[in-house]
Formats: sequence, C-alpha cells, structure tokens
Amino acid sequence: MWLKLSGAGCLILAAGLLGERGACRIRRALATSEAFLVSLTVLEAEIAYLATNLADSFHKAAQAAPLVAPFYASVGIYMAQGMRPADAWRSAVQDWRRTRRLSEREAAVLAGLAAAWGPWSAEDHVRHIQLAGRLLQQEQERARDRLEAACRMWRYLGVAGGMIMALLLF
Repeated sequence: MWLKLSGAGCLILAAGLLGERGACRIRRALATSEAFLVSLTVLEAEIAYLATNLADSFHKAAQAAPLVAPFYASVGIYMAQGMRPADAWRSAVQDWRRTRRLSEREAAVLAGLAAAWGPWSAEDHVRHIQLAGRLLQQEQERARDRLEAACRMWRYLGVAGGMIMALLLF
C-alpha cells in the first residue's frame, strides 16, 4: 500500500517537474528576446558612435548579452568563411531558429535585419537596428502578456497528467 502511494507520488512529482520544465522554456524564450534587445542596443551604439567595423561590433554585442553570444559567434564564423555580412546574418538566424526555437515573428524580424548589413551609411544601419528593436520589443510585450497564463498551464498540465497516469496505473 505504502509502496503504491509513494510510487504514485513520485509519478505525480515527475510529471509536475516536466510541466515546470515547459514553463521554464517559455521564460527562457522571453529572456532570449530581452538579450537580443540588449545586444541590438549595443550594436547600434557601436555602429553609430564608435564607428567600428561590423565584425568588431558583433563581437561587442555578443559580450553585452551572453545569452545570445552564440548567435553573434556564428555570424562571425560565417563572415570568416567569406560570406557577406547579410548572408552570414541570415544563415545564423536560420541556425538559431532551429536550435533555440525562436518564434516565427522574432525570426522574421531578425532575418529582416540582414538587409541593414549592406553598403549603407551608419545612419541607415542605425535606422534598421532601431526598427528591429521596436518590432522585437512589441513581440516581447505580447509574450510577456501570455507568460503567466502559459506557465500556469504547463504546471497544471504536468501535475494533472501525473495524477491521471497514477490513477490509471494504480
């Protein structure tokens, strides 16, 4: 009897932790979005005020936001392989989308920013970065509005799923 109850408790606990893991994934996506906003702000400052080259600007943006540093590292790797900055940026967005599960909108905004890395002036680069920042901020606000409800749903789903499995097994 006690063994069955402890087994059921472990099952409910494990399923609840899986639900918590789903909630953490949603919070991590929001943190990634915030890190991209920070990195774009640094990138904007590097290009507008310091007039450093693009590779160095990407490196400084990566240092400012460690959560998205692998993204900027992959852009740098693609550029070192001889790709143009716009193509390197698009390739890195595609890689990041597959591994980090960016939303469709965030990926589209970041991919659209590749158009900024052409032979334009610093002011044009800054305008593109500011537009991408505003669009990412809007997406972040939408995600923040849904965050609590989605996290609560994942937690309840985990615990309820564990209870159902325990009832069916015992």
